[in-house]
Amino acid sequence: MSSILEGGRLGRYHIQEQLGRGGMATVFKARDPSLNRTVAIKVLAFLRADEPAFRERFGREAQAIARLNHPNILQVFDVGEDKGFTYIVTEYVSGGTLLDRLGSPYNLEDSLRILRPLAEALDYAHASGIVHRDIKPSNVLMNDDAEPVLADFGLSVAMEQMYHVTAPQEAIGTPEYMSPEQAMGRDVDHRSDLYALGILCYQLLVGVVPFHANTAAATMMAHVHQPLPLSEGDDVDLQPGVKATLLKALAKNPDERYQSAMGLVEALAASLPSVQSAIMEPDSPTVALPKAVLSPDPSTLDPMGGATDGHELHALPRLAGRLNRRLLVAVGAAAGVVAALALAMTFALNSSNPSASGDTPNLSAAPISNDPDTP
Repeated sequence: MSSILEGGRLGRYHIQEQLGRGGMATVFKARDPSLNRTVAIKVLAFLRADEPAFRERFGREAQAIARLNHPNILQVFDVGEDKGFTYIVTEYVSGGTLLDRLGSPYNLEDSLRILRPLAEALDYAHASGIVHRDIKPSNVLMNDDAEPVLADFGLSVAMEQMYHVTAPQEAIGTPEYMSPEQAMGRDVDHRSDLYALGILCYQLLVGVVPFHANTAAATMMAHVHQPLPLSEGDDVDLQPGVKATLLKALAKNPDERYQSAMGLVEALAASLPSVQSAIMEPDSPTVALPKAVLSPDPSTLDPMGGATDGHELHALPRLAGRLNRRLLVAVGAAAGVVAALALAMTFALNSSNPSASGDTPNLSAAPISNDPDTP
């Protein structure tokens, strides 16, 4: 890679500085003079331009990745060859990686702020038929808004294609984040990505990965055979719902896991205190409601409450309010009519019977209660 730095150019791109180096690639910050923008260039350490068969396969994979258009997936701009190397040009994300931000455990709410965008990105890629195969904190970039951006789609595929020619039984990936089927060298699908997302979820909440041994092989076999450790330290207290979610996400059998990334995240979100509080507490206090009675004609309601056919209707709160107001109007109007008739009859009787007492009876209407507890 020193020849790249010495020349200061790779293709049309001006190399500015080396950002990082791993087993699969070396990453440089560069300038694209044609579009006047800063980019990242990943130079593949395992795939040289003089290997045409692998180069062609990788080119097809890169084209598929470039078609992905999601805010939480690193955008691929270009692929090329120069100085004997194959490289990928992507958008430049300046916030480092999630690995840089790991340490003490995250709380559930902060963990979900990272996991939800990643889950949306994974489901989007899976719907396009693309599996990542190497989800881990160093492949999660953080942008200026502290949102995660998933990188390195397709790199593990290219590496897998190359290594399976020389070592067909070799498993490609990062041991701490491998699914059991991946660790055993079996065919993988999107559920291996979901397992890796579950490992990342565990790491955020607990502070460490669940399986780690002295050798890569021992770590891989731990994924296959060992139960998920859920005995947390003094500073970690996982709720029962969170534990159940992790156990399902990290099931050994792919069929027993969540079948989508958002399924995992939504199950985890159900354990948020605000969600639990909403489930346990009603929106409003329970009150006793009056019984309304159905008349033989369902459109007619007996305002006096007399049972007509023996079927009682327990009104819903809003309906009860409307019925109470209508009952008040109807009963009030009826009371007014009764009072007027009574006064008229009294006047007529007094006029026709001069010997009758001159005392006028007090015919004030009884007050109508709007108390729902009033029968």
